Amino acid sequence: MKMHQLKSFIRQQLWLKRLNKHLGDFSGHQGGAIAVMFALMLPVIIGFAGLGIDAGLWYKDRRSMQTATDAAAVSAAIERTYGANSAEILSIATIEATRNGFDSSIDTITVNNPPASGDFSGPDYDAYVQVIINHPLDTFLSSVITSIIPTSVTTAVATTSGDQDACLLSLATTGSNGVYMNGAMSTVDMTGCGVVANSSDGLAVHVQNGTFGADCVWSVGGIDGTINTSADCVKQSGVSAVTDPYADLTVPSYSVCDETGNYSPSGTVTNTGTKVICGDFSLDGTVDLEPGIY
Repeated sequence: MKMHQLKSFIRQQLWLKRLNKHLGDFSGHQGGAIAVMFALMLPVIIGFAGLGIDAGLWYKDRRSMQTATDAAAVSAAIERTYGANSAEILSIATIEATRNGFDSSIDTITVNNPPASGDFSGPDYDAYVQVIINHPLDTFLSSVITSIIPTSVTTAVATTSGDQDACLLSLATTGSNGVYMNGAMSTVDMTGCGVVANSSDGLAVHVQNGTFGADCVWSVGGIDGTINTSADCVKQSGVSAVTDPYADLTVPSYSVCDETGNYSPSGTVTNTGTKVICGDFSLDGTVDLEPGIY
């Protein structure tokens, strides 16, 4: 081997030795491996942290939807007592649920009368109404680790106590004294029917003096005074407003007023079909109203 070839061979060997040394140093360095491992684990860490945050939001969302389900069930049960069919019951339940957060574009509602599940057997089985709402839950951060969209399923069952009609219905949604009585020695007895006030005022039903009696008394707002109810139907405030049963009726046309001013009849009030009262209409004592439109 000539001298210049020998020198070239020695230089190659030295270069290979230095290369092997650098490769060995790189393979033994731990900092880069930890960085790679952290980068690989970061989505999992974020996903589980997001799952905890989302779970808290899901709990809040479910409680809100349970409120909507409860309100829908109560309204549906009341609507059933009015003789509504299944379509009408579903409609009122949907309206009440929507007032409390139900979104028909993403949520689904099912109304069963009688209930499709649960222990509600017996002679009053048909008196119960079941509402089920399915609500998809948002996945803000947990979507990093799963593509599954969880769903909240809330259920409520409601019924009404007693089978009395509301023979006294105050439709005003605001203002006090929707149903009002003031007579120190007076007694009003409405046994056999119920009383309903749609006003949200604290004195929606107000008995200032005397004694007022009815089988059932329901009010959106407060109930104040001495009021006696039947054993199976107690006074209840904070209920949902009753739908106006006269909303679909057309007011009859008339040309003159049959009564004007403060009309306070006694005895028997005749009515040949429609009686137009232009002013206040108050009842005192025993009054017999003949059937008709007033």
